[in-house]
Amino acid sequence: MGRSGERAPYAYLKNIAQPTLVVNGSNDVIVYTVNSFLLQQNLPNAQLILYPDSNHGAQYQYPATSKEPNTPSVRPERGQK
Repeated sequence: MGRSGERAPYAYLKNIAQPTLVVNGSNDVIVYTVNSFLLQQNLPNAQLILYPDSNHGAQYQYPATSKEPNTPSVRPERGQK
């Protein structure tokens, strides 16, 4: 059973249309890496970046690559803020 007694615990994520970037380290023991994968698989407009040999602070371990993700899903369209 999942949220509110549902049999599909991640079903509510399918209703989130906001572009989402999920970032995690491959050795995270606080938010297990598999949870980031499940989140990305259940959010319709999500991209997952897993940093190798890193943990919960992956974006700090890879600052050069995490400054501006090369993904159109999280960059604003021209004319938007």
